[in-house]
Amino acid sequence: KALKKCIILFSFILFSCFNDFKNKKEEIDIYVKDLNNNSSTLISSITEGSILNKKETAVIGGFEFYEYFKSDKKELFKLEYIENTDKIYLENYYFKKNKLILVELVENFKKDSIPKLVYLNKIEVISTNINNQQTIENLLYRGDFFLKNFLKLPYKPH
Repeated sequence: KALKKCIILFSFILFSCFNDFKNKKEEIDIYVKDLNNNSSTLISSITEGSILNKKETAVIGGFEFYEYFKSDKKELFKLEYIENTDKIYLENYYFKKNKLILVELVENFKKDSIPKLVYLNKIEVISTNINNQQTIENLLYRGDFFLKNFLKLPYKPH
């Protein structure tokens, strides 16, 4: 009987955790959809530059990133990073209350490309379709770096 109760309790806890993650993911999806639909209410700035080869002797492409924020510039809502070399890479970083909540990566961008996603709750990854841990860590590092740069805070890696 005790084992049966433990199994039921464990199943309930596991189901509850799964539902919490699912609900949080859905909440993020709704927030991001609303943000993208209302991005015209935000101010955007653009930064552009060239990408050089490893020897820094030739331009092999370019990059641009867009920051979306309100006029007081105290909160970053979205940062869109585009890199164009022989392929087009698109990274979208979504923030809520200056906390990274979603990273969207599209490698070799095409109209029907399927994005790779990392959902976060605070600093914990709650869902992702990226199998490579290093890719996830790089994206989180870049998101944190972009946010700190926007807020003009000194960057300290975790």
